[in-house]
Amino acid sequence: MELYLIKEDAVNITDITGGIVLNTSMDTLGASLNFNIARNFNDPNYALAETLEVGDIVILNNSKELFKGVILEITTNKFNKNIKCLDFCFYLNKNKVVKQFDEISASTAIKQVLKEIGADIGEISTISTSITKIYNSNTIAEIINDILKQANDELGIKYIIEFAEDKFNIVPFRKVNVQFRYKSTSSESLTESILEMKNSIIVTSNEQEEIEILAVAKDEANIERYGSLQEVITVNPDEDEAKVRNIAKTKLKELNKVFRTAALQGFGDDEFKAGRVIELNNQEFFLQGEYLIKNCSHTWVKGEHLVNLEVELYEE
Repeated sequence: MELYLIKEDAVNITDITGGIVLNTSMDTLGASLNFNIARNFNDPNYALAETLEVGDIVILNNSKELFKGVILEITTNKFNKNIKCLDFCFYLNKNKVVKQFDEISASTAIKQVLKEIGADIGEISTISTSITKIYNSNTIAEIINDILKQANDELGIKYIIEFAEDKFNIVPFRKVNVQFRYKSTSSESLTESILEMKNSIIVTSNEQEEIEILAVAKDEANIERYGSLQEVITVNPDEDEAKVRNIAKTKLKELNKVFRTAALQGFGDDEFKAGRVIELNNQEFFLQGEYLIKNCSHTWVKGEHLVNLEVELYEE
């Protein structure tokens, strides 16, 4: 693992840094990197620490580039500095636009909104969902997230925004062919919950004057067992009838379940990040099959690459 500070040239700062933590999460946009850098104001050997500035670029490499982003916050103490960085998805949260879409595909709409801020566009998956909506003073991130939510409601496919190879990418969850290796001293835990379960879905029009129920999907057996847990989704009143029924059916399939999440500790791999799907075979905790990484935290301790994962049972 190597950490670089980008000024006019790339400077390797690995030897004077510690506490490196790389995080990705399904709940937050982009990746974050935190680390400490040693300082001693009176020792010229640590002069490099005094050159770090907010706005500088840092790169974390392992077998490949794992992170490239901007220093957003520096806290200076007597013998070290605490550095907080975010990748370039940060800018999607900090730029608001006014945008109107009229029956264009979700992938086209996303490309248009990224071009509003001159973003370099990489892989944008083809998403057929038709978008018709006015966004008034929303951030780029809010618009893209809303478009992806509409696509998920209709298609049942979840997508994630990633910054990689200096470009913004919109891709579905991907399976990685990496075996999770447990550390002998690691601990695991499994949580089963119905807090987010929905066994009844109602789709209504978003008409302000008169609300019309357009579709209903229920699991009567599940309602009998757990009680009614209902979700209401609003759509354009002009939506196609078959599409509306599919939205109700797709959302019921997604939410009508006992959610199984696990916390795992083990040896790190560069392929582990939020939005990736891995295969598990842990008989003690009945973790068998495909699991989605919801949260991922990489650390490097005494040269050893470790990872903490929060995973959820994945069903396509």
